[in-house]
Amino acid sequence: MKYRPDIDGLRSVAVIAVLFFHAGFSFFRGGFVGVDVFFVISGYLITRIIHDEVIATGSFSFSNFYIRRTRRLFPALFFTLILSSIFAFILFSPHYLERFGGSLIHAITSVSNFFFWGESGYFDADASFKPLLHTWSLCVEEQFYLGWPVVFVFLLLKAPKFAAPVAVVLGGVLSLYLNQVFADGNVEMLNELSPVAAGWFADGTATIFFLTPFRVFEFSIGALLVWLVRFQPKNRLVLEPLAALGLIMIAYPVFTYTKHIVFPSYNALMPCIGTALLIYAGTARYTGRLLNNRAAVGIGRISYSLYLIHWPIVVFYKYYKFDQYLSIREQLVICAASVIAAGFMYQFVEQPFRHRVKSSKTLSPAGFGFTCSMLALLLILPAANIWANNGWEWRFDDNAVFISLDEVRAAEDRRYEFLEKGCRIGSMENCDKNADLQILTFGNSHELDAYNILVSQYGQRDDINITSFGTSFGCGFKLEGGRVINTKQNSKLQCSLRAGLLNDKDFINTLDIIAYSVHQPLAVQDTMTILRHLKTINPRMKIIFFSGYIGIRPYRCDALINRYGDVDTCKDPKFVNYFAGGDEKKMILAMTFAKTDFLYIDKVDLFCEGRLLENCLMQANRTPAFYDGDHLSVEFARLLSDKMTAAYADELAKFGL
Repeated sequence: MKYRPDIDGLRSVAVIAVLFFHAGFSFFRGGFVGVDVFFVISGYLITRIIHDEVIATGSFSFSNFYIRRTRRLFPALFFTLILSSIFAFILFSPHYLERFGGSLIHAITSVSNFFFWGESGYFDADASFKPLLHTWSLCVEEQFYLGWPVVFVFLLLKAPKFAAPVAVVLGGVLSLYLNQVFADGNVEMLNELSPVAAGWFADGTATIFFLTPFRVFEFSIGALLVWLVRFQPKNRLVLEPLAALGLIMIAYPVFTYTKHIVFPSYNALMPCIGTALLIYAGTARYTGRLLNNRAAVGIGRISYSLYLIHWPIVVFYKYYKFDQYLSIREQLVICAASVIAAGFMYQFVEQPFRHRVKSSKTLSPAGFGFTCSMLALLLILPAANIWANNGWEWRFDDNAVFISLDEVRAAEDRRYEFLEKGCRIGSMENCDKNADLQILTFGNSHELDAYNILVSQYGQRDDINITSFGTSFGCGFKLEGGRVINTKQNSKLQCSLRAGLLNDKDFINTLDIIAYSVHQPLAVQDTMTILRHLKTINPRMKIIFFSGYIGIRPYRCDALINRYGDVDTCKDPKFVNYFAGGDEKKMILAMTFAKTDFLYIDKVDLFCEGRLLENCLMQANRTPAFYDGDHLSVEFARLLSDKMTAAYADELAKFGL
């Protein structure tokens, strides 16, 4: 196939968008669409390679095809995985090294997209601690390489001529349709066939982002070009506006999309169609110079290595300095270091293996395959051991204070002990509907803190029933048209059931108290609005508002303790992400619903003597206040419960507590 430098230039556009996005440049907030540009390019090139060989020879050599793909992809990938493993071993705490071991196995076996789908959340805070997260896209491409050649060759050799392009179109339409069906996480057909299977797809956002069937339409857009490029206009000037439009259609989402949009779905059509236009018209004489100039082509040639190496550099640098904020200077240095490293990889890793030269020193296909298999095995064995053995905790044996992963898991289990035995939405068998005082705990993931605080203090009283509503975060509840709706359908979290209860006036009128607990409440306006709405339905309902506390995000307290060997590290100002209370309290008390029957319980007052960070209580009998970033351990929930009843005795008595 004739070499097209403009396609390498297009690769440079894609990889620079991703690089600047991951480096943290705010004006590249939609740079993640660079991956979709790569998918369209792959769809075109792979389909073109197969099509041209079949048409020219009447057959297709699968062995040659997969040997070329292996030589193209694996050497640079293995080099990146080996380097990442070394730095992960040196730097990572057991919690993060354990997860790295799992991701390493899945990256080697080309299924890391499934691994990260299971963990969910390309954009979550923990993404900053996943150096192999970006391999999900490589695995999607590899899965495409496994399936599409077989289908396409069959269609070209055994079916009518029109079958192949029709199949490409139908496959793309079906993939785009599946995006719409699965995006909200509530697939009725799956719910009916298997509630268990439906639960796997409950996080619709992660499902359509990571899994290959939902990306097929992007490859299809590229594949369709194999037939469309034949119909380029004879007047080359017509290509100029098409190429310009393609650049605009890529640039617009790069600079305007955010991590909050539904993606890929219909939002991916703009950058994908823009990419298709550039492949179709990239040979334009004038506009094409933006892609086929020496600098763009040079970056495009090293784009694969640059994509592989840049994200581990970002992750390990941030982890080393233990600070997620990067200055402009640091961002530029990371980008420069990534380009230099990619250039080295291209010259000394990619090229020697990619282009086989006939010499006695060159590995035969069989020898190359054997070498790759041995390298994979040599990586998988220690990775499996890391994954199965708590992230090699023995590396921290000399620490004065150390929290093991078993201890962390046990602490997490203890957080849910009250809930498993108590009353909660969706499991009402332990509820006492006849109790004199009905309390509902409500909020985001910190709702469980309020539940544990109240149950540990009042759970034994026969006249009180405390019901856990569960976190609102996974459902995205908001008020619309006087009704509560859930914007993130999640069958696992029973979003529809719980939204229905918030719209059930009979249920709301049975409540005597709502205990509301969130982080940074003024940043959670949707649930604040719902709280105000519920108060208008049941004016006699009282509200206990839990707020104010130390938070460490995106770091985990156990990771800080294990790195520095000191529990008090969790209140070091350079790690504290927020220290809520103060002015926030005044603003909340000024709100309409806070005028009457309202009690604001400031956890910072209970935590920290004199509201000073250095005086915050972070441990009791060697039990940390929280093991992760901010959710209270059950031991501290009990401690705060005792402090609460002592500090707010008169106010709680007025609430019947």
